[in-house]
Amino acid sequence: MPFFILLLALNAIVATASAASPFAALSVTAYGEQVFDIATGVTTLPGGGEVIDANTGVTVSAAFLRIEEGVLIEGTDIEASGEFGYLRAGSMEIDIVRGTFLAKQELLLVREELNVVSSRVEYLAEPAIVRFLGEVTGTTPTFEAQAVLLDLLTGNVLLVGPYRYEEPLFTLASSEEGALLELIARDIEGDLVYDAASEVSGELMERLRGYLP
Repeated sequence: MPFFILLLALNAIVATASAASPFAALSVTAYGEQVFDIATGVTTLPGGGEVIDANTGVTVSAAFLRIEEGVLIEGTDIEASGEFGYLRAGSMEIDIVRGTFLAKQELLLVREELNVVSSRVEYLAEPAIVRFLGEVTGTTPTFEAQAVLLDLLTGNVLLVGPYRYEEPLFTLASSEEGALLELIARDIEGDLVYDAASEVSGELMERLRGYLP
């Protein structure tokens, strides 16, 4: 696969801040044709391509890519992998300036024993947090929530109400806007399981408070 050529460089590195910043060391590989608009500075890859970030380890494969050098990368029909797990979505945006990864439409994220479907997910690499928004549902474990936050450092999950969480022997639910339920990740002989707690730990609240919807 030919490397996407940007400013005559064989390896295109899109950088804005320090080299250690999230999404400040992106390389793009084109799957086919490359179209550069000299008037706008926008490059499109109508045949799609692969995006790899050396800092975060995120890899994205997309059926179509649109690139604003040093600013934004947009893609459609994407599959991505990284610290957050495996992600499939209808579209995505990598905001190079803000250092954020946003995916939308027909979205599924799988991470160990956590399977989540929502209409929008934001991966914040620097605090190592994932935000799910818009009719969020989970299948392992089984839940529904207005929003879900995942702490990648611990694997713990925060459901934001109204929520409904189901276990084989019990169900926990709240119709209150903004009600919180913590799912505590535990490793039992190599299997990841979750324990539900209506009283959220101070450590998790300290981590996630600023990212609540």
